[in-house]
Amino acid sequence: MTQRLTGEPAPHGGGLDPRRESGALGWVRSNPLSAYAWTVVVVGACVAATAAALAVPTVVEGWRIAVVAGLFLLADRPLLEIRFGRDNESFTWAEVCVLVGLVLVPLPVLVPVAAVAVVVYHSLMQHHPLKSLFNGATFALGVGLAGLTVQVVGGEPALGARFDLREGLALGAGALVFSAFNGGAVAMAVALSEQLRWRDVLSKGLWLRTLIDIGNGLVGVGVVGLAVWSRPTLVVLPPLLVIMYAAYRGYLHAMQERDLWQQLESACRELNHLDEAAVASSVTLHAAAMFKADTVEVLVAGSDVRPGTLYAGGADGVQLVRQESLAGMSSGNSGPASSTDTSALMVYATPLEGANVTIGMLRLGFRGPVDLTKRERQVLKTFAHSVSSALQNVALYSEMREHAETKAYEASHDGLTGLGNRALLHDRAVVVLGDATDDRQCALLIVDLDHFKEINDTLGHAAGDVFLQQVGQRIVSSVKEADAVCRLGGDEFAVLIGGLRTPEHADSVAARLLTVLAEPVTFDGLRLSIEGSVGVACYPADASSFDELLRRADVALYQAKTSRGSFSHYRVDRDESSLHRLALAAELRTAMAAPQCVVHCPPQYDLATGRAVSAEALVRWQHPKRG
Repeated sequence: MTQRLTGEPAPHGGGLDPRRESGALGWVRSNPLSAYAWTVVVVGACVAATAAALAVPTVVEGWRIAVVAGLFLLADRPLLEIRFGRDNESFTWAEVCVLVGLVLVPLPVLVPVAAVAVVVYHSLMQHHPLKSLFNGATFALGVGLAGLTVQVVGGEPALGARFDLREGLALGAGALVFSAFNGGAVAMAVALSEQLRWRDVLSKGLWLRTLIDIGNGLVGVGVVGLAVWSRPTLVVLPPLLVIMYAAYRGYLHAMQERDLWQQLESACRELNHLDEAAVASSVTLHAAAMFKADTVEVLVAGSDVRPGTLYAGGADGVQLVRQESLAGMSSGNSGPASSTDTSALMVYATPLEGANVTIGMLRLGFRGPVDLTKRERQVLKTFAHSVSSALQNVALYSEMREHAETKAYEASHDGLTGLGNRALLHDRAVVVLGDATDDRQCALLIVDLDHFKEINDTLGHAAGDVFLQQVGQRIVSSVKEADAVCRLGGDEFAVLIGGLRTPEHADSVAARLLTVLAEPVTFDGLRLSIEGSVGVACYPADASSFDELLRRADVALYQAKTSRGSFSHYRVDRDESSLHRLALAAELRTAMAAPQCVVHCPPQYDLATGRAVSAEALVRWQHPKRG
C-alpha cells in the first residue's frame, strides 16, 4: 500500500497575510502547504539525482529496467481510495512493486527510475503538476529508505540468490518503512490542505492501513520467495491478489459505511433544536464532517412577510448569515458557483422538501472536482430529509410560540387601547406591593371619565373608541413613572405607581392627570372636552392587600365623583359611613321578615278644640344592635 494525493491543488493552508510580510519567510508562512510540497520535491529530486550519478558505472540488463519501469507505472494505480475533502488518499500495490524492484536492479538505479515513472503516471492522469512532482518525490524517497533498510537488515538483495528467513524479514522491514514514510508524508500534506491536525489525519483508517501494509508486505515477500524457490508457482499469485483486493475493498467499504451512518445518526440526533440558527449551525458542522466539504450552506425559504435566510459555514459552525432567494437554484451537482468565498466552488445542492413545497436548500461546496459516491449521495438525501423535518419543527414551534404569545398578550391587555387589563394590573401589583415599605409607598389611582356616555350617544361608539384610545395614550405619556397603566373596563382606567416617598405624592400625580384629561380631544374635526374623576389609595398607608387597595381606590373615586372633575384620596371615616349604609340596606331585608319593624299611630289633635282629628302611621325599625 502507498498513499497518494490526487485532485486539484488546494489553497494555501492559512497563516499570515502575504501582503503583511514580504520575502521567502512571509511566503512560507502564508503558504505552508505549497512550501511543504516544494521542499519534498526538492529533496526528492536531489536524492534521485545523487542516485542517478552513483548508478552511471552500473551495468544493468535492459529488460530488468523495463520491467521495473512498467511496475512503477502501475504501482500508483489506485485500488482503494479515501477522500479527504478535495484530496483522495489512494491505496495501491506499490509495496509489492518496490520489493520486486529491489531484487531486480540495484538501489541507485531503482530510485531515479521510480521517481520518473511515478511522475509520468500522474502526469498522464492529468493531475496537478505540483502534486505529480510531490508524489514522485515521496515515492523515490520511500524507495530509497526501503532499499537502505533492506541492505542494513539482510544485505544486498538479488534475484536468484538464496532466499531465507533473514532476507524475508529484511524485505518485510523495507516494505513497512516505505509505507510508513509515504503515509506520514501524505498525511502531513492532507493536514495542511484541510487545516487539520497531522495525527488526526494519520489516525484516519489506521487499522485499514496497517492491515494493507502487512498484507502487501507478505505478498511482496511471497512473490520474491516464489521467484527464487519455484517460479512456476507464481501462477497462484493472480487469484491470490484478487482475493486480497476483494478483502481490502470489502473492509474499506464496510468501515466507510459504518462511519458514515454513525455520523449521520449523530448528526440527526443533534438537529433537535427549536431555534433556526441552532439547527443551521448543527447542519453546517456535521455536513462538513460527513462529506468533507469546504463550505456548507443552508438556505431557508422565506414567506410573504419574511425573506429567505442563508446560513453559511463549515466545520467551525455558522460564519455568515445573509438574505437570499430560492429563485434559480437547482438540485444536484452544479458547476462552479460563487459562494461565501471568492474562490470558485464545485457545489452539490439538494432541496429541503416539506409538505408538497420546497422549504429550503442544502449546498455542499468543494474547492476542486469531487465526485460523491452513490452511498454518499444517499446519505446526503437522508440527511436532507432530517434537516427538512427539523426546520419544519422549528417553524411549527415558532408559529405555536407566536400564537401563545398573542393569546397571552390578549389575555393581559385591552384590545381597544392596547393597555393592560385587570389581570395584568393584578400581576404587576403583586411585584410592586412586594417592594413597598413605609418609606416607599405604592399608589393606585382609578380614573373615571365624566359624561363619556354623552359622547357615545351623540357621536356613536366609533367616536367613543377613538376618545378612549387618545385618553389612554395621554395617561401613559403623562405618568411615565407608572409601573402599569390599565383599562379596567368602560371608561375606567387604573394607574399603579411604586416607590413614592409619601402618600401625598400620589395626590400630585392625580392633579396632573386631571390637568391632562381636561385638554380637548379632536375627532373628525370636532374638539371634544371631557373631564374625569380620580380616586387615590396607597399601600401600606391605606390598605394591607391589593384587593383592599383596589376597593378603597374605588371608594375614593366614588367620593370624588360627587363633585366631578376632582380627585379624592381615600379617607377611613367616609369609607366607614359608606359601609354602614351598605350594611343597613342588607339588614333591612332581614328586618322585614323578623319582628323588628313596629308600627306606631300617633294621633293628630286640633289645638282649638282639643279633639283628635286624625292619626299618622309610622314604621320604626327596632335594630337588635343599633336600637
